Amino acid sequence: MIKKRTVKRAAKVSILPTTGVLGALIAAFSHDSVRWLADLRHYLASSLNASAVGGNTGAAFYWSIGAGLISYALWPKFRSKVNAWVKGHLSLHHAAVTQSLAEHHASIAALLDEHVAAIHAHIEGAAVTTIESPFVRPAGKRGARESHEPRLLLSQFRVSSTSGAYQEWNGSHGITEWGMDGNDALSDCGAAATDHGNMAKAGDASLLDSLGRPTFAGTIPTYYAYGDAMGEPTAPGAAGPDQGVDNASWLGFLYAHGIIDGYGEVPLGELDQYAQDFNGLLLAVELDDAAEQQFSTHEPWSGTPDPSEGHDVWLIVTHVDGSIEVVTWGAIQACTVDFRLNNITDAWAVLTEEDAHRVGVNWDALKAALDEVHGTVAPAPAPAPAPAAPPVIPPVDPPAVTPEPIVPAIVALEPPVPELEDFLHELSAAAHEVVSVIDRYLHP
Repeated sequence: MIKKRTVKRAAKVSILPTTGVLGALIAAFSHDSVRWLADLRHYLASSLNASAVGGNTGAAFYWSIGAGLISYALWPKFRSKVNAWVKGHLSLHHAAVTQSLAEHHASIAALLDEHVAAIHAHIEGAAVTTIESPFVRPAGKRGARESHEPRLLLSQFRVSSTSGAYQEWNGSHGITEWGMDGNDALSDCGAAATDHGNMAKAGDASLLDSLGRPTFAGTIPTYYAYGDAMGEPTAPGAAGPDQGVDNASWLGFLYAHGIIDGYGEVPLGELDQYAQDFNGLLLAVELDDAAEQQFSTHEPWSGTPDPSEGHDVWLIVTHVDGSIEVVTWGAIQACTVDFRLNNITDAWAVLTEEDAHRVGVNWDALKAALDEVHGTVAPAPAPAPAPAAPPVIPPVDPPAVTPEPIVPAIVALEPPVPELEDFLHELSAAAHEVVSVIDRYLHP
């Protein structure tokens, strides 16, 4: 008889409570976990199905994005990690872009510098070309030089007070076209500036080229006459001397020839006051190499003064900030306050007796001082008399010669002589021949 073996199994002991509220919660969680795992198994099985990989992958991608956005919005630690990662990558990208832009700008700047240098080299080596443009204006020539004549300060003859304050004043009278007065081809900047002063004083642009008339034929002939008076040579092929002017001897020449009534040098610290008093001033300035370019491009003059680059201009505008504007090369040129303080070497007023009485200048004392330096005003040279025309003598026709009938008279004598008659006929023929010769001589 076979005996059945009885096997005793040990009872399983659960470590989790199976009763009470906690047990119910654990049972519910376990049930949900099992169901979730079952759903996960089915999801994975369907996801790995070859026929549905594409759609399932797309769905997973969108689910991942959605989960990421929800986590970013609700989970601060996750959000800080994402922010740190994004900031790090953006910083690296920004640094790379900044470096690339800097290298690009450096290459462009080097290329521009190279082209600008080439352009300057071309300009310096080429002939100057006048560019007709409303934005580019051609510069002229310079020609002022230092004076060695006695210099009479007008302030010594003023009986009225003056001011050194900067003032707002405009003496252009709306004139915009001033004319070159030859200063584009000649170094007659002093003569051109003085002629511009005549225009400014009268407020009349039609007075261009009126300087020196009627003693001389205009601005350029007056400039040539000054050069001749100074003993300057005339270059071969030139119409007259062209070595510029110094303002003291230039104004002295104009005074000595009766072209201006009076003049005097003014303090550089009181330009605004004197410019208003006398409708502008003749200024001598020292330019630098950039002056022509600044004039052409309408930039204010500024720069280190160069004593070898003298130029004359007419002061026409002052400003309360100390900057000024001058007439030169046919236009109005602005100047910075630094230029005014550093580049002006001398300033001169040209005045009449009426100006002197109006602003308080002792006219008699000024005239006496000018006459002591230059002598009395020379009268304008009288024109040479025209040579007398020779008298006109009308031609006189000589009287006609009528031969007398000599032979007939002699033949008519009684008694006739045959031999004498033949002789007389021959004599008569000879006489007629002589008369014909004389007649042809008198009436060719």
